Amino acid sequence: MLHILKTTISQLRFILILSMISVYASTQGQTEEVISLSRSEILTDRIESIVQSENTAYDYSSLIADLQHYHENPINLNGENLEALRDLMLLSDHQLSNIKSYRTLVGGFLSVYELRKVPGMDLGSIQLILPFINISEPPEAKKRSVGEMFKYARQSLQIRYKQNLEKAKGFEISPDSAQYYPGSIYLGKPQQWNIKYGFQSGNTIRLGFNVEKDAGEPWPWSTYNDSISVLIGDAKNYTPDYLSFFAQLSNVGIIKTLIIGDYKLEFGQGLTLWSGLSFGKSAETVNIQRFGRGVRPNTSTDENSFFRGVALCLQWKGLELSSFASKQRIDGKLIILEDSSVLLSSLPETGMHRTLNELKAKDAAELTAYGGNLKAVWGLFQLGITTHYIELSFALKPGNSLYQKHQFSGIRNMVNGMDFNLRLQQISMYGEFSVSANGAYAYLMGLNTYLDDRISLSALYHSYQMNYQNIFSNPFAQGSGAANERGFYLGIKALLNKNWILSAYIDSYRFPWLKYQVAAPSMAKDVLIQVDHNFSQKSHAYFKYRYKFKESNVSENTEYMPKIFSLHRHEFRLFFSYQVTAYLLLKNRLDYVWLNNTQDDSEQGFLFYQDILYRPSSSRIQATFRYAIFQTDSYHSRIYAYENDVLYAFSIPAFYDSGQRIYLMIKYAACDWLNLWIRLARLSYFNRESIGTGSEMTKGNSRTEIKCQLQIKL
Repeated sequence: MLHILKTTISQLRFILILSMISVYASTQGQTEEVISLSRSEILTDRIESIVQSENTAYDYSSLIADLQHYHENPINLNGENLEALRDLMLLSDHQLSNIKSYRTLVGGFLSVYELRKVPGMDLGSIQLILPFINISEPPEAKKRSVGEMFKYARQSLQIRYKQNLEKAKGFEISPDSAQYYPGSIYLGKPQQWNIKYGFQSGNTIRLGFNVEKDAGEPWPWSTYNDSISVLIGDAKNYTPDYLSFFAQLSNVGIIKTLIIGDYKLEFGQGLTLWSGLSFGKSAETVNIQRFGRGVRPNTSTDENSFFRGVALCLQWKGLELSSFASKQRIDGKLIILEDSSVLLSSLPETGMHRTLNELKAKDAAELTAYGGNLKAVWGLFQLGITTHYIELSFALKPGNSLYQKHQFSGIRNMVNGMDFNLRLQQISMYGEFSVSANGAYAYLMGLNTYLDDRISLSALYHSYQMNYQNIFSNPFAQGSGAANERGFYLGIKALLNKNWILSAYIDSYRFPWLKYQVAAPSMAKDVLIQVDHNFSQKSHAYFKYRYKFKESNVSENTEYMPKIFSLHRHEFRLFFSYQVTAYLLLKNRLDYVWLNNTQDDSEQGFLFYQDILYRPSSSRIQATFRYAIFQTDSYHSRIYAYENDVLYAFSIPAFYDSGQRIYLMIKYAACDWLNLWIRLARLSYFNRESIGTGSEMTKGNSRTEIKCQLQIKL
């Protein structure tokens, strides 16, 4: 313990000196002209603001791809696609409405600086959307031949490589012995590969494919001895482990969107049908309403949350009709009964197929789905009706635990729902009601009100019955899925003056039935308060306090009926960023967490990091460096931190125990059509002799990750 304390003090001393140098350099540069850093840095900050919750199970690559798309193809403030700024949580619905009203009043924007005159648009909001907008005249309608479409199209190809340099336990034994360790020996190599291609011709044609092999997964051409080949059987890969493709046609006559291949669906508030990424609580306390984008191509590496087949959206005046049909293989753990019948015990969503057991579950079942949505808009009122039907090739039978009693079981399910949105001058209301095939229902109702241009309030009540069943729902919820939950949320955002912003929410909810590791009906609460301050155009800081309360089983209890205890978690964060020069940005963050429960147990921990971002406009090289030090009492007091990563990738590691993490990322723009990223990250613990558990365990107290990515743009 004394060694850990000395090491921690030494590392903090280093960071303190570095921070003092940074502050001094910042004060020396106060008289320099403020020149914005690259747009990509604002994009990175936006992603971090949205994903700062603790749920790292989501694949954020689709969010990154969407933001990058509008980063490279800015939205015309005088055009018709302003809703994309709201859908990506860059603007509130009220701000969007005010921009449209101002545009109608003055006849169009002449400069982005006119946004300062729009009510409700503070400096922070304007800076946030600047990388994604421009001012231009609407393009003239011009018919192009097929040859011209391909000649003037934009294309990009990226190849990504990733590997941990330390050998994990799953790679120590030859795959030829996997029959003796079917759940722990990896059959493939430790390298992870991803190949992504995109093609876009104007706003009409878009094509893309995505190929990925995770670390430990075998290539299609991998060979094994006869015993292993027999055990693998039909699970042998004849294509890369993950292969996704789509072809999209848009804005042709009444065809708004036509997609053949892999796609996502987003309708209403996510209760009835939503397969894409959605966001719940964050520092954007008043942006909790969902704005479904309908039919969208699948561009992420998430191997589960998409449909495969055909989807079509027709648009005529105020009506939109969407329909889809999908049939695809999905992962499933099979159980063969004594009468030779087959059941599904679960539907794994990890996307990993490294061991014999994981390969046996790969594409073990077939999922058929079809349905549609009808949306009608009458002035300020919008109404939507959604329905979808699914059918599995084998009946799904969850486990026998009491908390699983009301989960979906069987082969078929049908879900129907209705949603609405009403926007008045200072108030907007929205909601959705949904019913599953067993008669159970779920609903939510929300209200946004704007007391004036500086104060916004959001309220939402949701009630999801314990036996509501829908595997393609993703609404506002604390738990996973839309079932066994009801609660009330209230959020506020106040622009106190041009430099101070207050954001806060309180979310109180109950679980009427049992949950995993909670053997009784329970309740929980989540409170957040954040104060942002802009010292100048070059420096920004915020302080955040978050309190979380929940109930859980006593882990050491061995009684038949486990006892329930209350867990309280207090999180404190102080963040400061300052632009030293036109090309150098520094960021500091300090987190402290304190946990206690009714058993008088308590834990605490901290995380501190220093970021140095080098973004010279005149150089082809950009660099990002972070040094972080952390110490927590256990995994329960872990702290998450978003990290800069290569394009379309994301990293949100959990920090616990005692140690440090360093990463350096270099981007080299060789020319206008060729970019190269190299990222090296090293995690070191002060008090451990190994890292990880099971097949992922590595010997030693350090783990090093290298990542390289090549992008070709044509």
